[in-house]
Amino acid sequence: MSETAARPAMRKSLTLPRSFSRVLGRLLILPATESLPLANNVYAQTSNPVQRALAMRLRLRLLQEALDAPHKPVPPVKAEPEPLPPPMPEPMPEPEPEPAPPPKPAKTAKLVSLDLAGGALSMMMSELGSGEDAEDDFFGDD
Repeated sequence: MSETAARPAMRKSLTLPRSFSRVLGRLLILPATESLPLANNVYAQTSNPVQRALAMRLRLRLLQEALDAPHKPVPPVKAEPEPLPPPMPEPMPEPEPEPAPPPKPAKTAKLVSLDLAGGALSMMMSELGSGEDAEDDFFGDD
């Protein structure tokens, strides 16, 4: 004989009509000590064979769920939500920048008048030329 433990038989969950599945959902919310006697009372009070069969299926499904309950993991109980940290104070608004001084007007060229009759222009031109240029007399008096 083998040393392994016997496996529990796989049970197929009992299907119920849609209207009873809603009732089953409400009964499953209740603890088994309250839901099973309630389903038993409904079964005992029905006289119609069709209703009695449906009540029996409901009781069987409740029993299946009660047997599977220890094997199913219990959903974690939600504790009170942890309090939110106090809101952060609003940051101080940045001071408005000081208005910039008005821009200085762009420099404009000044027109200087030259006295052409006084020979100032020919003197300036002669200064621009070097000693070699003196022979060609390009800018000489005309």
